[in-house]
Amino acid sequence: MDVDAIQRRILALETEYVVAIVIGIVTLLVIILARGFSGSRKKDTLLMIGLPTTGSTALYYKCFFDEEVETHTSMQENVTIASIGSKRVERKVVDYPGHHRLRPGLSQYLYDAFAIVLVIDSVNWEQHLSANAELIYTILTDPKIVLTKPQPKLAIACTKRDIDHSYKSNSIKKQLEQEIEKLRKTKTNVISQLGKDGSDAELRLGVSNQPFSFTAHSTLDTTFLDVSAVDAPEAFFREGTKPLKAWIDTIL
Repeated sequence: MDVDAIQRRILALETEYVVAIVIGIVTLLVIILARGFSGSRKKDTLLMIGLPTTGSTALYYKCFFDEEVETHTSMQENVTIASIGSKRVERKVVDYPGHHRLRPGLSQYLYDAFAIVLVIDSVNWEQHLSANAELIYTILTDPKIVLTKPQPKLAIACTKRDIDHSYKSNSIKKQLEQEIEKLRKTKTNVISQLGKDGSDAELRLGVSNQPFSFTAHSTLDTTFLDVSAVDAPEAFFREGTKPLKAWIDTIL
């Protein structure tokens, strides 16, 4: 075989290798894109969030570590791997600070959450009503939360119920529905505020001619809970974290 023939053979082999590599890359990209558009992803995080001074961190320690701790406003999330529920299933549990400046970092946990626990102060809920309604609205209209499978469950945990002038979750629920209805009427095609780049518009929430109702219009399975982060046998509310733990059992 002459030199020209050898060179042609080498060139042909190189071309075959390049074509094979290109086909392999294209195939891999197709698989990745198919999985991405299928709307399915592994979700292994139980996420607790709450506005500053709400008491979400105290609830986090009491529910998952059975510890009553004095907490202060934090700028850093608490992350642990815990055995949760009566089945002692191992999951990542995250207590994320509620300060608005930290909101962009929240999305990474929201998108990996199989359960979202929004903690509301049942004593001072009125002064935070608008901010809590805004956060709930944002969660319920974010397509990357609502449209992915499996869809996360949402619990709105009204804490500090051991305090005698606290409000029941049903009362807070009604006020949140009214506040979200105001948002729903004014916020159409608004970009989600969860730290995204603005490429995804929010979903529409509810029906235009009906007042918003969690039961009828929530885009996520939503449960309201009365809870407390302290053991108070002498108080009128003595359930502590039992309602939250029972809810966790139902979703595992």
